[in-house]
Amino acid sequence: MRTCILLMILLLVQPLLHAQDLTKLLAEAETPAGITQLRALNQLAIHYLSSSSGKAIAYATRSTERATELKTSSQGQPGDAEYSLPAILRCEADAYNCLGQAHEKAVQKNSALRSYRIARRIATEIGYPEAQVVADQRIAVLEGRPGTFSLPGKIEQVMTKVESGVKKAGTDVIAPGFEELGKQAEGSGDYPKAIDYYQKALPYYANAGDTAHAALLRQKITTLSAALTGKPVSPLPEVRESPSGTAPPKEPRSSEDPVVLAPSQEESDARQASDEYRLRADKLARAGRYRESLESFQKYTELQSVVHDLENKRKEDELKITLQNQIIEKNAQRLRFLVAIAVLLLTLSLLAAWLYLTRRKAHRQLSNTYHDLEQTHLQLKMAQSQLVSSEKMASLGQLTAGIAHEINNPINFISGNIQPLRDNISDLMRLLEKYETTVRERGLSTEFADVERLRQSVEADLIRNEIPALISGMEEGANRSAEIVRGLRNFARMDEDVRKPVDIPLGLDTTLALLKNRLRGIEVLRDYGDVSEVEGFPGRLNQVFMNVLDNAVQAMPGGGIIYIQTQTLGDKLEIRIRDTGQGMSEEVRLRIFEPFFTTKEVGVGTGLGMSISLGIIMQHQGHIDVKSVKGQGTEVVITLPMKYREETVLVPYHG
Repeated sequence: MRTCILLMILLLVQPLLHAQDLTKLLAEAETPAGITQLRALNQLAIHYLSSSSGKAIAYATRSTERATELKTSSQGQPGDAEYSLPAILRCEADAYNCLGQAHEKAVQKNSALRSYRIARRIATEIGYPEAQVVADQRIAVLEGRPGTFSLPGKIEQVMTKVESGVKKAGTDVIAPGFEELGKQAEGSGDYPKAIDYYQKALPYYANAGDTAHAALLRQKITTLSAALTGKPVSPLPEVRESPSGTAPPKEPRSSEDPVVLAPSQEESDARQASDEYRLRADKLARAGRYRESLESFQKYTELQSVVHDLENKRKEDELKITLQNQIIEKNAQRLRFLVAIAVLLLTLSLLAAWLYLTRRKAHRQLSNTYHDLEQTHLQLKMAQSQLVSSEKMASLGQLTAGIAHEINNPINFISGNIQPLRDNISDLMRLLEKYETTVRERGLSTEFADVERLRQSVEADLIRNEIPALISGMEEGANRSAEIVRGLRNFARMDEDVRKPVDIPLGLDTTLALLKNRLRGIEVLRDYGDVSEVEGFPGRLNQVFMNVLDNAVQAMPGGGIIYIQTQTLGDKLEIRIRDTGQGMSEEVRLRIFEPFFTTKEVGVGTGLGMSISLGIIMQHQGHIDVKSVKGQGTEVVITLPMKYREETVLVPYHG
């Protein structure tokens, strides 16, 4: 994977590095500057000559149009080099020359001739010989007159300027120009200068692959050198690279093209020596010195054999290099194929990774949506349970308040009449004792015999002892009834929506008082300790105690023990209610806070007790934990803060 990524980065970065110069030219071509824009357009046209004649024509045409605009524009100021008229005309002449070459590439001869003639006219008017010689040479070639020049003045001065100024002319202009200069120097007998001009033209022909011109120039250089020094001079080897800044680069050669190697120095020397012996043999034969001519011809024959051997060896080397180039090209094609496969694999990998990440993102979103729906469903169930509890407790509160009120009135009658009844009976007892004392002291038993018989028949002594016990029982029953009424009123305070201090032990005792008739066979052990009041809603907390204690009672149908312990832990109050009942399995324990979950039979309970209790405790900013072991009982731990914190987010409660 890393290798593929590196290859892809190289393939992407390399064209960008090569395109920096072209990007700069494109940016300059879009600037409103005068000469800078024209030169950039001309360079872009030259750049596309070898690859796209259409783009070359477009950029050259744009350059000529922009030059026309600048010539007639008021922006050009005298002395301003960026908008000077001569500079604009020089760029215009170069643009028309480039436009002519582009038309030639597009095989549009007439358009090319028209562009070259415009370039020649402009160059002649402003004295721009470099552009003029290019236009003249191309016109001569297109008209079938290669090698003719209509340039006035000295060709040598012009060629010097052409060589230093026109970098793209190459073989089409510079090589024929130097060859023409060489011919003129040869005709005037200036052999050294002719040799110099021929040597300057030779690299351009050799680089362009024009072997005929190159061989002709080498022969002329050899002949002139022999005439000048009296002995032949080794010709220059073929030039494989163009001089720096003077000739255009060769078109890229295909690996299928055969390689042509320049003759080695040894082969060239042998060929020149053989030619020398052949010429000498001819001269000696014409002079009648046949023996010496024969010896020279034999040496010529021997050297020709050496030349043929060296030439065959050179051709063999050319064939080897051609085959090697073909192998290299095939390896390069194989490498490009592998790179393409690697890029394809990388693209597929990136696509697969993108698809995986997209699918994973979609799955995560779906999971989050499901979680949100599940939470919403749970909140709805809790709200439903709280609504049911609210309605239930509201009805229960109204019913309990009415019952407590109705029971409280007769209980008050009984409680209020017990003491007067006790006083009246006490007076009657004192009257009866006075009667008995008077009868006994005065001996009036005979006279009150009937009364005595009635006293014995009604068991007056037993009544006298039983009446105080009956009155005490009535008083205790009235007090217990009043306590139950107070418990009902304390438990059902559903109209209290204002948070106030809550006495937790009192709430527990009140709840136990209401459950007293169900606590047969169950012992309750209390350890309240030294606890402080907490802030909350007394009626709702009593409802929690009722649910927890009722569950504990139901878990011990055969009796048991309930332990209740309260203690203060820092700023919190902890309430522990533990029973010795049946306990729960882990599966049941994990579900006891779910709304409507119950282990009872259908119609025996709604399964809302612990769910409502959890909501109430969370409303009081506390928490409730349940610990249970199957067969060993259950312990409920309720933790409440002593003070209510306003910044805490509460669970909604609709009690």
